Amino acid sequence: MNPMIFATLRRVPRAAALVALAFLAGGVACQPKEKPKRGDRNERPLDGMERAAARNVSIETATIAMADGDLKKLKMLDVYVRNRAETALLSEDDLASLGLAIECLEGKRTKAERVAAFEKIKTGKLRAPAHDACLEENE
Repeated sequence: MNPMIFATLRRVPRAAALVALAFLAGGVACQPKEKPKRGDRNERPLDGMERAAARNVSIETATIAMADGDLKKLKMLDVYVRNRAETALLSEDDLASLGLAIECLEGKRTKAERVAAFEKIKTGKLRAPAHDACLEENE
C-alpha cells in the first residue's frame, strides 16, 4: 500500500470530526438573541412629544368614555395611565376625576359622597366630564 494514501485516509476522520465540531460550535454560538423591538415603549420612557400626544389621547378617550358611560374603556385607561412606567401622563386631579367617574358609573358612591369628592378636585381637564357623568346623569 502506498504510504501517501494511508496518511491521507488517516486524516479524513480527523478532518470530518473537526468540521462537525466547528459546525456544532458555530450553531451554539450563533443563536439569535432576542432584542426589544425598535419602537417598544415599555423599554424606554416617553420623550416630550410622545408624552404630550399620549396625554392628549388619554384625555380625549376618557372624555368620550365618560360621556358614553363606557365603564370598560375607563377602567382600561385607568390601568394604562397609572401603570405607565417612568412617565406620568395625567395630573393628580385628572387621575382623581378618572377614578371618581369609574366609581360613579359602578354605583359605589352616594350623591353626597360624589359632591364632597368633587369639591376636593380643583383643576384638571377631566373634572367637567367626570362631573357631568357622575352628578347630572344620576339625578
